[in-house]
Amino acid sequence: MNRTDADAIVDRMQEMYQELDAALRSAEVVAVKMEAISEVGAGFQHAPRHTNPFRYLRASDKVAEQRRQLAKNIFRDVKELVGEACAIGSTPLVVDDEGLLREKWLPERRVADGFSPRAVFDDLWRATAPSATEDASRQVANAFIRAFCLRPGKDVKRVGGSIVLEVRVYECTIFKSVGQKQYSSDQPIREGVVALAGVLSMMDPSQTDRLSRELDRMPRTFYPGGRPAFAFATDGGNITVSTFLGKAEFRVPAEMAQGINAFVAEHGTTWRDAA
Repeated sequence: MNRTDADAIVDRMQEMYQELDAALRSAEVVAVKMEAISEVGAGFQHAPRHTNPFRYLRASDKVAEQRRQLAKNIFRDVKELVGEACAIGSTPLVVDDEGLLREKWLPERRVADGFSPRAVFDDLWRATAPSATEDASRQVANAFIRAFCLRPGKDVKRVGGSIVLEVRVYECTIFKSVGQKQYSSDQPIREGVVALAGVLSMMDPSQTDRLSRELDRMPRTFYPGGRPAFAFATDGGNITVSTFLGKAEFRVPAEMAQGINAFVAEHGTTWRDAA
């Protein structure tokens, strides 16, 4: 997704928001009037009969909360949209430096005047786009470090012409008791595949489409003992994933691994913190 695509989505969101926000504002006005009638008449039993159908709109605070919840949802989705539009490679940027902007547009218990999808998008874009490449590189490198629990000076395992990366996975005791082999969760394996693809795509964005297609081929479930359980192709060669009872091994061509190591060493703040 690029800025043009994101702008088109925001424009459609803006149209819908204006219509719905106008309706909610009108309902809030009616709700305030109904509350005033109720107070003057000591309850709706003494209020004018023509107000009967509108009694359900009495709680203006509930309507106001609907407006705020709508604004919170829009802020969240627009933030994700900015992250996708600012992505370098296949991994969306996580827009995390938005504390002041959130306070600006969503002050406590209300919605700021002038709030709209377009206004939020433009603010977040100005705050995010200038450092998108640097921030995306850092986030992708740190995700890779976390996925493989790396630390400076960790021993490197080599098999033939490949470097071996490992993730820990554990056999499900319930299935084990009935003689079946299954992991309690294969999420660490999936996170490792995605982290590898993210780094490679960041290093060479021209591979993004190819890597995305390879990720779509990832098995729905990984099981112990499926060796190799998955292999995905890159411009630098195939990466194979082999599964065992307590771990999964990722075999990465040595030259590719050297490039990944250099990228992570340069951009990984988690790596430097652990040094």
